[in-house]
Amino acid sequence: MKKKVKELIVDKAEHKQPEEIIVSSIIDNTLVGVFKSSKRGKVLFMNKPLLKMLEYKSIEEINKRGGARILYKNPKERDEIVSLLNKKHYVEGNEVEFVSKTGKEIFTYLCMRIEGDVVSGTIVDITDRRQIEEALKESEERFRNTFEQAVVGMSHVGLDGKWIFINQKYCDIVGYTHDELVKKTFKDITHPDDINIDYENFKRLISKKIDHYKRDKRYICKDGSIVWVDLTVSAIHDSSGSIKYLVAVIEDITSRKQIEDEISKASKFPFENPNPVLRMNEKGEILYKNPATLKLLKKIGFSEKDIFNILPNNIINMVNKAFKNKTTISDLETVVGNKIYSYTLKPILDQKYINLYGADITERKKIEIMKENAFREVSHELKTPIAMIKMAQDINQQAIKNNDMNKIMKTQEIISNNLKRLSEDVNNILATFVLKRKKGLNKIIFSVKKLIEEILKNNQYILYEKKLRFKIDIKKEAENIFADPLEIKILLNNIIDNAIKFTEKGFITVSVSLAGEFIKIEVKDTGCGISPEIKENIFTRYFKRHPAVPGTGLGLTISKEIVEMHNGKIEVFSKGIGKGTIVTVYLPVKDRKES
Repeated sequence: MKKKVKELIVDKAEHKQPEEIIVSSIIDNTLVGVFKSSKRGKVLFMNKPLLKMLEYKSIEEINKRGGARILYKNPKERDEIVSLLNKKHYVEGNEVEFVSKTGKEIFTYLCMRIEGDVVSGTIVDITDRRQIEEALKESEERFRNTFEQAVVGMSHVGLDGKWIFINQKYCDIVGYTHDELVKKTFKDITHPDDINIDYENFKRLISKKIDHYKRDKRYICKDGSIVWVDLTVSAIHDSSGSIKYLVAVIEDITSRKQIEDEISKASKFPFENPNPVLRMNEKGEILYKNPATLKLLKKIGFSEKDIFNILPNNIINMVNKAFKNKTTISDLETVVGNKIYSYTLKPILDQKYINLYGADITERKKIEIMKENAFREVSHELKTPIAMIKMAQDINQQAIKNNDMNKIMKTQEIISNNLKRLSEDVNNILATFVLKRKKGLNKIIFSVKKLIEEILKNNQYILYEKKLRFKIDIKKEAENIFADPLEIKILLNNIIDNAIKFTEKGFITVSVSLAGEFIKIEVKDTGCGISPEIKENIFTRYFKRHPAVPGTGLGLTISKEIVEMHNGKIEVFSKGIGKGTIVTVYLPVKDRKES
């Protein structure tokens, strides 16, 4: 009888063995730590990933040192968890900090359950995620400090016209406290004469007909006084291209406007005015021109009688409007020769004529354009990594809820890579777009293959989401190039980002080879292609295929500048809409040989 019982036990053990092997294999190959311990902390079981995470060879080694209690960075935290287990019999989603054998701090996501005297549960290492969260927090803090300490007024405005964020300088300019201002919309404090223009620009922004606008406008301060500001408003898009909010930047120009007003008043004596002054009747006939006007005409190659031929129709139209409405019209602009002039039309009704007061603003406009271009170029370079971080962060949050460790690890890597890219962009943006344009390039020999692989790594998740194949074909003799690596990185980022943006299915190929006296870099996609009429403007600054397309229209313009700085050339080829695009860059081989 005993023999039969023994055989039965052996038979059952042998029958269960394959199942136990499968379960053991699954537990030891999961990315999640699995454990069992006694209520007092003696470790009964740990799978291999958890032992590796804690840097111990066996559970015996842990128990000899004191059991589970030694694993907690803060022993009191374990006591609190045990107390909670006794009350609820389970703990879910607690973030607990452990310490490995070598003293390394490990942030974990802990789930536990108690049955009798046995505690079992799972541990997920979230150290990388915590580090990324800290980096994001630090980055946000730096942004907030920059935002608050800016010498200009800065704000984020919602699509309902209400302020989301406002820095102190903005509040100082308009004379309201932060709490008072957030309860209002921009319309509430805008001068009545400026509301219609603001409203039209606002509508064009949110309908994506434009992506920014700039103008002088007036605010009514809390004390009733008027403040003139130089206003720039830009739209900020999310990764899907939808507008999230608007960024408004204002600079107090009241003093400048007062000076202009004083000049205008002084212009009642046109003969002494150093700027052009014209006097016209209701028909637009010129009755008088001061010496400054004659001097200007002579400078640009016209005689006194030619003035009728160079007076633009838009000025004549505005003269008629000023007479009709019996009001002064200010801040108008026109081009005369190679100069830009601001002019004011002031009707002298009792005399039935109108004075035109002009001022040369060529240099001021150049500075404004330079500032605006720099703002756009910086914005363009920072948008892509920010969009990638936001997208990966959204996916990461969902993956954590689903306990999808593979996706968590992938998205954390994407966030980490793009944070690094963002940091590099911030550190190098001024050198790239200002200093280097003056001082020249910093050329060295480097691997273009590694650079392309890095760009691919930063974009791997969006390629995965769009199911795009990415091929790299780099000939060994062309792998190392002599160029400025920061500039070439910006160049390839722009071209590859465009290829990904405009390709919904198929593949993207990057190839590098020798072509005569050049190293040829080619980016080929199976995307939406380019029509002939668009191709003519592809390198034009601020040109976009469609107003709704995210971006500033600077990518290929910047790319062309970078290539020409390297004495190379860039070409864009497409057979038409729906037939893909090929962008080819040629960099001189002789530069590499001379190095």
